[in-house]
Order: sequence, then structure tokens, then C-alpha cells
Amino acid sequence: MSLRASLLASLAASVAHAGAWTQGRGHGYAKLSTTAFFADQRFDASGEARPLDDATFLGEGFARRVTGGRVREHAAWLYGEAGVAERVDLLAKIGWRASDTRFQCSGPCSDNSTVVDNDDVVHIGNAGLGDGEIGAKVRVLHVPVVSLALSVAAPTYSNDLEVLRLHDQNFFNDRSPLGTGSIDVEGRALVGLSLGRGWLGAEAGLRARTKGYADLAGYLVQGGAPIAWRLRAALGVGGFVPVGDGSRRDAHEPPREEEVIGAGKVIFPSRESAHKLLPSIAVDLPLGFALELGGQWVFAGKRTNAGWGLEAGISYRR
Repeated sequence: MSLRASLLASLAASVAHAGAWTQGRGHGYAKLSTTAFFADQRFDASGEARPLDDATFLGEGFARRVTGGRVREHAAWLYGEAGVAERVDLLAKIGWRASDTRFQCSGPCSDNSTVVDNDDVVHIGNAGLGDGEIGAKVRVLHVPVVSLALSVAAPTYSNDLEVLRLHDQNFFNDRSPLGTGSIDVEGRALVGLSLGRGWLGAEAGLRARTKGYADLAGYLVQGGAPIAWRLRAALGVGGFVPVGDGSRRDAHEPPREEEVIGAGKVIFPSRESAHKLLPSIAVDLPLGFALELGGQWVFAGKRTNAGWGLEAGISYRR
């Protein structure tokens, strides 16, 4: 995961789904949502939150020129579940995402005018389609509800790497990557329990990534209940931790070893982790529609951006 794009930590985990419950034959759930993420700090390899312009990430030479840094990411997602049998759903997700990272310098950042907006700002950004994902979910137990899900994510973009020079330091790819660039396979086990008018759900899974990023073990624990007429609220804790060291690497990619991006070091560490608080509310509308609002706070992690995000979406259940 690079400083320039917190691939999973910032956006993807905020996209909601229907949990362990399956839709049933002829029924479905669809959601169109937009998300935004903001950060001016980053967790280092030990889990300490530091400013983005800290020498830990930029190297001593470049950090002396920088007076501030910030990350802004925005995305729009379309997610759906379609019941093809009483216990089987098909799943699909596609999204558009944009990433923008800026460093403000006390003087000229670089003599290379191709990578700066002006003499005292370094701007690194990208926008385009994210990963497309398809899969299936099968309910194996009714009370409590237990389901198993399997999905495959594939890139719908190119992460072509370019090497540029900035004050005699190597930077790979002046555009933020839109994803890992790999085909990922994820398996999840989901449990759901109805508690009167409320519910409680939990899930755990493993995402296997085929290039030089470590596999991820993810988790989510979430509960919710109606709080007023047509108004529902939920609160969750979720995140992921690395599994392995990301040793599978394409021969055309740089080795992912260092977090420091200055002094010629590589900027793509692979062993990221994040833990988040996930509050949300929903307002039920007529005809099966609902307005869903959510947030996320990345309160702990390693090698990932430390910040907060918002989500707004409209969903439909048939």
C-alpha cells in the first residue's frame, strides 16, 4: 500500500452489504453510494500516527522542504445481491475512485515541472474505475444464520509504473495506483443473529492477492436496531491484518520493501493493516428504497493512512 493511495484502508471497507442473510429467490438488494476519505496523518510500521510530511515517510532530504501534506480520496460504488435460489445469492460490485495527495513546500519542491502544480506544491493523483468484483453467497444454517461467500476481484485499469526524479530521489509512478493491479480471491464466513427488533452480525475472511502484496485477513462485527419510525442505526468495528509478506511479485514490478519514499527508496510496502469504527444510520423510504449514511474512523493500523471518511448512498430492496 503506497502513501499515495490507501487502497483498502480508506474506501473499500465502508461499502455496506446485507451481511449473512440471503435475499431469497427472486429478491435482491442494490446500493449506489459515494464515499470520501480525508487524512493528514499516516501510521508507520510500528503503528504510530505521524504527519504525512514526516521524514519517516519522505526521507530527511525531501521532508526538510515540506511543510504539510494531505490525502483526499473520493469514490462511487454500485453493489448488488441477487437471490438465484432460496439460499444462494450472486454478488457484484464496481466502482469509480479518485485519489489526490498534495505536499506543500517551504520553497521550490522540484525543478521538474512535470510533477508539480507550481514551484511549492507536489501533486500526485489519479482517477478511474476501481476493481470489479463478482461472487456468490450460500446460506448453510438458518438459526443463527451462517453463510459462506466467495468472490473474485479483477482490475479494470492499468497500474503502469513510471520512474521520475525529484531532487535526485527516485519516485515510482507519479500517478496514484487505482488498486493492487492483481486478481484477488476472497473467502468469507458470515454469521447473523436476530435479537428482537435488532440484529448482530460478524464475519471473517481471507483475501488472497496474486502479486507483491501480502494477503489480508479481514473481520467485521456489527450490530443495529430501529431507533425511531423508519430510522435505523448500526455500529461496527472492522479491519484487516496482513498474512504473509507479499513475496509473490510480478517480475516487472519494483520490490516492495521500504516505507520511506525519499532517498531512492521504494514507496510500495505490502504489509498494511487497519482497524476502523463504522457508525451508520438509514432512513426507510417508500417502495423499498432507503437512504443510508455512514462514517469510518481509522483509529489504528500500520503502513496506512490515519483519517476519517463519510459515505452516503441510496439502496433498494425487492
